[in-house]
Amino acid sequence: MRYKKNYTNKLKEHRFNALVSHYKDTYDIHQSKLKTRNFLFYLVLILLIVLSLYITDQKLLENIIISYLPKEISANDIKYKFNVILTINWVLLFGFSIRYFQLAAEIKKQYSYMKVLEDPLSNEFYDDNSFTREGDFYKKSSSSYYGTWTKYLYTYIFPIFLIIITTTSIIYEYIRDTKTVVIDTILALLIIINTILYIRYKKWSK
Repeated sequence: MRYKKNYTNKLKEHRFNALVSHYKDTYDIHQSKLKTRNFLFYLVLILLIVLSLYITDQKLLENIIISYLPKEISANDIKYKFNVILTINWVLLFGFSIRYFQLAAEIKKQYSYMKVLEDPLSNEFYDDNSFTREGDFYKKSSSSYYGTWTKYLYTYIFPIFLIIITTTSIIYEYIRDTKTVVIDTILALLIIINTILYIRYKKWSK
């Protein structure tokens, strides 16, 4: 890449290097957040599958859990441990979903910030696309048909699916008179509130 002739007049070398270094650090942090968000997404999906099994086939879920427990445990102990494991699932879903939505919101903001960093960097080269990997390219890809589909999938379909499974699971806990239903209800309400706030944030941050 060739520098423009008026480079020295527009930006001193030390300022340019500092901006490049800052951009690189920001990009590395951005990629780390993307990997963590994707990992949390799959964890949340696994926990939702557990709740889906609880809704559709509790006996199957109990048999899966029993297969990992010592055989000498009594039926009452198994039922108690099942309730505890179910509550642990709620706790994990609460923690992972909150962190997932938090990272998703941060990543959205970071794309805009990286665009701010890319503009002055790209202006210093004849090839104005040199520093547009995360800013302009993200906007162009997100406006495509597939980009629009994935945006709606992560912004609305997945959160709504989370709310539906959460609400249905709690209803079934009341129907089946689960011993830990009070704690589970509190966790479920927090999950639902946090998810609704995320949807509202995504809607109004366009």
